[in-house]
Amino acid sequence: MFNESQKKKKVDNPWKPETKMGEEYRLRSQETDLNQWYFDEYSGLYRQILQRNIKDRPKERPPSSSDQQSSSTRSQQKQPSKASSTAPIYGWCKLARQSNDPSGQLKLCKSMAITLSLSSSLSSLTPEKEHVRKTMMIECLRLLKRLSAGQGLGKGGDSEAQFILANCYGMGLLGLTEDHAKAFQWYVQASKQAHPEATYRTAVCHELGIGTRKDGQRAMAFYRKAAHLAHVGSMYKLGIILLRGYYHMTPLPREAISWLQRAATPHALHALAMIQLTGEVGDATSLIADPAYAMELLHQAAQGGYVPSQVQLGHCYEHGQWVTMDDALSIYWYARAAEQGNPEGCLALSGWYLTGSTTQGILRASDREAYLWARRAASSSMQATEPWTIAKAYFAVAMYTERGIGTTVDKEKARQWMSKAAALGHVGARHCLSTMKKKKTIKEDDQESIEHIDQKEKIIHIPNKKEEISSKCIIM
Repeated sequence: MFNESQKKKKVDNPWKPETKMGEEYRLRSQETDLNQWYFDEYSGLYRQILQRNIKDRPKERPPSSSDQQSSSTRSQQKQPSKASSTAPIYGWCKLARQSNDPSGQLKLCKSMAITLSLSSSLSSLTPEKEHVRKTMMIECLRLLKRLSAGQGLGKGGDSEAQFILANCYGMGLLGLTEDHAKAFQWYVQASKQAHPEATYRTAVCHELGIGTRKDGQRAMAFYRKAAHLAHVGSMYKLGIILLRGYYHMTPLPREAISWLQRAATPHALHALAMIQLTGEVGDATSLIADPAYAMELLHQAAQGGYVPSQVQLGHCYEHGQWVTMDDALSIYWYARAAEQGNPEGCLALSGWYLTGSTTQGILRASDREAYLWARRAASSSMQATEPWTIAKAYFAVAMYTERGIGTTVDKEKARQWMSKAAALGHVGARHCLSTMKKKKTIKEDDQESIEHIDQKEKIIHIPNKKEEISSKCIIM
């Protein structure tokens, strides 16, 4: 039998709420990344961590005297951006090291890094502020290295500090020279402590050969490890690799679809929708194509801002594929993609403005708008888009310029745009250039023949000196 005091200890303990089975996935601290996903045991699905309301949070215990002392030190560490001299910076770092609290030291490093990034955007700094900035940079880097290396015998370094230090080496921050090999080493160290993002970046380094040699098999292993750590990007990459059989992997469509369903990002939703529409893995997975479900997935991905889904929806509504033909919805989704600078969306809008909508009151034809949208598509970045799309944009601008649609006729500029499209492999542009060259050679030959004939006529009609003298004598 328990006495009354033991019963109170057992029952009335509001500061340590009793967690039920599976609640450890839901009662996470607010410092966790809100983009992370967890496995819901009751529904069997992966769900995103959402911010809880204040009412749903567990009650905080009343602060003690030691907490008040630590809060005073924390308040001194909170505002590194207001440091006007180096003395406060040294004081904050000294207090952080004396506290032996890795989380507090890491917060101080992050706040100093944010301050340094904001100060780097300023064009000019006084010599005093520049000295304060360099001091802050040195102290922040010293704290990061101390946290990454560990603070005692047998104690590993902090994985988040290792991840931040790897970023600094990879991007050349905090006064460090850019060194991808060292960045890769610190990513590996953080990955050993099950850091999801560091594990994902280690896989990317193996895949692209950044800081290490290319190794698809090791990249696959790290992608799988990060996917089991609930990293959404790794789930998507793992699903695509297993679906396509990249890096000499045996295609496993069933496992690939399961990883894509767990990821549930706009990229993964688009991939699942295209699998449903094309039916490419129907024989291997006995998956029955469902266009209605695929269109739902496309709408979800497009509403999440994924550009390929927006372009695909615009195409479907324009041609009436798997949905009822709707000019307004087609123009709407193309415009959503064009707002983000997508050249395919810009080219589609150019086509809509060139012809106009057959439905009255939707969109009137405008040659000027058609030309401007084609120019916007042609001015897109080559690195962000496929070369074939840019080639089509160049060819469209060339045709508009040659025929004077929405702009003045300029044969020379049209030829320049056409040559750009032909250099990217556009067959129509190459054919047009060849015809232009043939016409040019024919005109040059005709001009030469005309000049030759004129010269002959001049030679025939030029009188001799004797004839001139005789004619003068006759006139006299």
